[in-house]
Amino acid sequence: MRRLLRWITVLSLPLWTGGCWSGHELTDWGFVQAAAIDLTEDGAIRMTTQIYKPTGGAELGTPSKGGQTYVNTDTISSSLFGASEDIAIELGRRPQWSHMQVLLIGEKAARAMTIRRFTDFFSRGEGPRGTVSMLITKGEAGAFLAQRPLIERTIAQQLRSTEANASKYTAKTRDFTLLELTIHSMMQSKSVALPYAVLQRGDPPVAGIAGLAVIRFPEGRLIGTLPSSDSIYLSILNNRFVRGVLELPCPASGAGIDAYHATAAETHIRPVIRGDTVRLEIKTTLNGAIGELTCTKMETEREIERFNARLAAYVEERMADTIEHLKDMQADLLGTGDWLRRHAPARWAAWSGDWPRRFSRIDYRIQVRVGLESTGMEIGKPVN
Repeated sequence: MRRLLRWITVLSLPLWTGGCWSGHELTDWGFVQAAAIDLTEDGAIRMTTQIYKPTGGAELGTPSKGGQTYVNTDTISSSLFGASEDIAIELGRRPQWSHMQVLLIGEKAARAMTIRRFTDFFSRGEGPRGTVSMLITKGEAGAFLAQRPLIERTIAQQLRSTEANASKYTAKTRDFTLLELTIHSMMQSKSVALPYAVLQRGDPPVAGIAGLAVIRFPEGRLIGTLPSSDSIYLSILNNRFVRGVLELPCPASGAGIDAYHATAAETHIRPVIRGDTVRLEIKTTLNGAIGELTCTKMETEREIERFNARLAAYVEERMADTIEHLKDMQADLLGTGDWLRRHAPARWAAWSGDWPRRFSRIDYRIQVRVGLESTGMEIGKPVN
């Protein structure tokens, strides 16, 4: 009987000792939805945070009162940790990062600070999940969190949805997470491309995501950007392409654009070591359908073949332009360094120290094949 009483006492202890296991109540925390990092004029860190704002009634089960579901705070400190701790001065709660959806880094901060400062800070303490979306912004990142969402409940949700779907349906940018950034910072290619966000003209401005911001390691700083027109062809080169529109200018004798809706792309890159340099043999296969015709007839097999050849030549030219931009920035976004480390480790050991410069001298040959699934209509000619 005494043994039974002892077990009852032990098992009932949690009922007598109320409170959270961590020592914090729910009302101690402010759940961060998004964070934006900028530099002030004197080099201090400005952290803008968007924090979930409860809108329910005072009693359990009462309906939501509606209204804005978030509040923004703005803190300045010499360190990321100091700026995060100062949130409590305004909010009256400590920040809790585990539910953060988006991290935005202003262009000025990305050029001046190594990206490893951000991965280091956000991997410590009550850190965010690795699935947090990463963005580099044109201008100040904090300005983006001041925008109202177009369709989602918060701008954090809006930016995350835009990043994912712009990458998936247009290939004019790419989605990128905090975990991917941490992994890429340790790879051999020494460059990585993050989605680039811009406040587009309007009243009020609209936050759009198109193009890429290029970070090069070991410096870990922003070195340049790629426009959205290059992002499409980089995604093809990287085998990340899902779908998108390739706009083919009409021949010199005409005017307008023929639009090809690419629904699949497969690229094989075979590096070949030649003396003191590397040559890339690039073969790409595209499949898709006609989305719009303004100057081309496709009523016969011969006309379809001519269109496919013209599109293939144009894609080869645009892929070459994209590679030249990467060479100008000395940014290996093609994974060549990783291939060398795996397949030619001795050569990589000799080249890795000045790989960005060597990459700028890389040679390549591109071959593109185009497949046409459909002209999109019963007739294969422009509709006047």
